[in-house]
Amino acid sequence: MSSGDNANGWSTVPLIINGKDVISETSFPVNSPSNSEKLWSGSSASIKDATRAVEAAQAAFTSWSQTKPSFRRDIMFRAADLFISRKEELFAYQAQETGAGRQFMEININGTAQILRDIGGRIEAAVEGSVPATAEQGSHAIVVKEPYGVVLAIAPWYVCITLAFGPPLRLTVFLSFTAGMPHTCSAHDQLRLPSQREIQQFSRVQS
Repeated sequence: MSSGDNANGWSTVPLIINGKDVISETSFPVNSPSNSEKLWSGSSASIKDATRAVEAAQAAFTSWSQTKPSFRRDIMFRAADLFISRKEELFAYQAQETGAGRQFMEININGTAQILRDIGGRIEAAVEGSVPATAEQGSHAIVVKEPYGVVLAIAPWYVCITLAFGPPLRLTVFLSFTAGMPHTCSAHDQLRLPSQREIQQFSRVQS
């Protein structure tokens, strides 16, 4: 997993670009709000790093846009299950970096899993087209929903896990998280959801 835990020999939480851990040239300290002691460092993204992340999202979009709704649904369901199965680990990161209490963290993680399952259940309907009634006699129309592209999503510190999901319905996402809690927000990559290569392989099978 992507880690900044000193116990695992890391001192800096990496950026995640194209599914790979990237330690930047510069970093910033991450201190505990409970006692002000340093927990670890977080990688600082440069303009070059941000550009590489956007380019990776754009490259992944070509394959992602060809996946079937059932494939995307299964990813959402898998992510929900993984969040719940690793709840205590995620609680530990969030408690250290934000000082949040157990009740708030339960809402954050359980809410994330619920949202993921809800999105998964709606994906097929969300990407379906339609044949609307037209005003002109003898005319016809059809609505086709196509993948949109790459978007930037900025998740605030207090719900950086919960609000980061949703966009993968019809696009790929460049995520930007709060600087003060890199370990908590890196939880998305720790889930090890399908990589760009795995999605490309799936798309070739489906085509």
